[in-house]
Amino acid sequence: VWSRADYCPYAGFTVGERMVTMQGHPEFTPPLVSVLYVSRRDRIGDAAVDTALSTLTRPLSNDDVAAGIVRLITG
Repeated sequence: VWSRADYCPYAGFTVGERMVTMQGHPEFTPPLVSVLYVSRRDRIGDAAVDTALSTLTRPLSNDDVAAGIVRLITG
């Protein structure tokens, strides 16, 4: 397990040296995620959506994730 959270104990894991999984979507941008969060307000509640929206100003590591995926695929 290389990625986890209290609400998701298996957010990412590896199998051997050539297989990696991730629960998240590094290709998603903050504007897209914002729309998704707001569209789920009725299902998950105002507090969860507001908390999630407040995280969208944090720096992203998409380039690092992409580089890691490329390294994994190319060996």
